[in-house]
Amino acid sequence: MSVRLVGAGCGPPGFLTAAAAECVRGADDIVYDRLIHPDILQLASPGCRFHLVGKRENAHTLTQDGINELLVKLARAGGAVVRLKGGDPFVFGRGGEEAEFLERNGIPWKAVPGVTSALGGADCAGIPVTHRNDASSLILATGHRRSGDDAPDDDYWKELAHSRGTVALYMGTSNFSAVAERLSRFGRPSRTPVSVVTWGGWGRASRVDGTLGEVAARAARGEIPSPSVIYIGAAASRALRPDRGSLAGMQIVICRPYPECWEMGRALEKLSADCYGLPLLSAEDIDPGPALEEMMNADWLVVTSPRGAARLRALARDVRRVKGRVISIGAGTTSALAAAGMIPELEAGGDSASLADLLAGHVRGGET
Repeated sequence: MSVRLVGAGCGPPGFLTAAAAECVRGADDIVYDRLIHPDILQLASPGCRFHLVGKRENAHTLTQDGINELLVKLARAGGAVVRLKGGDPFVFGRGGEEAEFLERNGIPWKAVPGVTSALGGADCAGIPVTHRNDASSLILATGHRRSGDDAPDDDYWKELAHSRGTVALYMGTSNFSAVAERLSRFGRPSRTPVSVVTWGGWGRASRVDGTLGEVAARAARGEIPSPSVIYIGAAASRALRPDRGSLAGMQIVICRPYPECWEMGRALEKLSADCYGLPLLSAEDIDPGPALEEMMNADWLVVTSPRGAARLRALARDVRRVKGRVISIGAGTTSALAAAGMIPELEAGGDSASLADLLAGHVRGGET
């Protein structure tokens, strides 16, 4: 009986820590938010149960009280429960509230840190939140307080207005014009540099630069979308532009079985695409029984996927048992066969039509 409050990081699964991935793999139940990358759920075991409790502004799948009760209920059922949150569970993720509720109900818990969007998004966008010439401190702040407390007290805004470091403002896009007015009222100049990073850490991330007054005007016109983090201070004026891959801004769905969809997605993310695996098929090993000897003695073995190459190697155990000539459907399968110790005699062009043409030109009547 335990609960792990796990940070999923901001953006693609590459931000997931090794400790977080281990928790996901070992979970019996995963209670997750909408801002996590959905591919992370592919790491879970086949029997894992998923519980979506994601929140959008003014549209909650489950209230916070409901989430707290769900965590206790699942933990008391005896399984390993993972509460999976975007970013870090204790940075505006209500992880502290959940930990307190678990303790009050006698449930053991542990927190696993994640890359929060204020840091991950800034790094990927080229904003050094601390810099020897510009900022020796960083404040993580929110533009919203608890429900029913729309206007934080003056001391709160004075602290942010007088900060000589960087202020990273979460949840401030919808009312940033009012936020800017409060900061200006307490002494923050309207010419203060401001950067807004939307979808920080993702391939679709975008950045808007300006002054406090300019960004406030854009927010008033509804031009600053969510989810965004707003960076206020001199560090935001650094015009750094990190390298972006050739697929930046593209969203790609990969319809291949796991783990191929996972591997291809992570490879394309290195080129700055946002990738989502849709593993429509689930491969399951079967015992070929008496057909195994017939397979090993066939005149031809046609291998149509890298997964098939690995399975053939496992079935044969000793590749010398394969008596016939091997045909590969394409280069990827050929590489997998080579890794398994088998070099195909023929290689098709990577699709069914070219494979059919190849077979028609080489296989004779009566061959198996």
